[in-house]
Amino acid sequence: MIRVTKVEARHDSENRTGKLHFWFKGETVVDHMFNRFNEPYKAVKPLLPEILAQAGVVGLEKASWSQKCGCSCGCSPGFKLNGATYEGDTQFTVYVDLECVGNEIETPINN
Repeated sequence: MIRVTKVEARHDSENRTGKLHFWFKGETVVDHMFNRFNEPYKAVKPLLPEILAQAGVVGLEKASWSQKCGCSCGCSPGFKLNGATYEGDTQFTVYVDLECVGNEIETPINN
């Protein structure tokens, strides 16, 4: 089971559309970089309605996983949030801290 522990949304004028990036508790920056191609995004996607509600994001039409969401080199994967707005703005980023409880899913820090 994955538990959401922290959600924060910020305006980001460099984005054309909303973005969402997540990290797991206990995951270091080195872990995150090493495992960026193995993120368990399919297990996180069902949590998006809860996460976006906590962040105050509305109007989501489609959430798409993108390996190059935050950077063209692929170092910061995340979800592109098409159609969504935060405080009336489409240019924002949501940052999410997650915790894996048990070993039901394989994450970079429990495998």
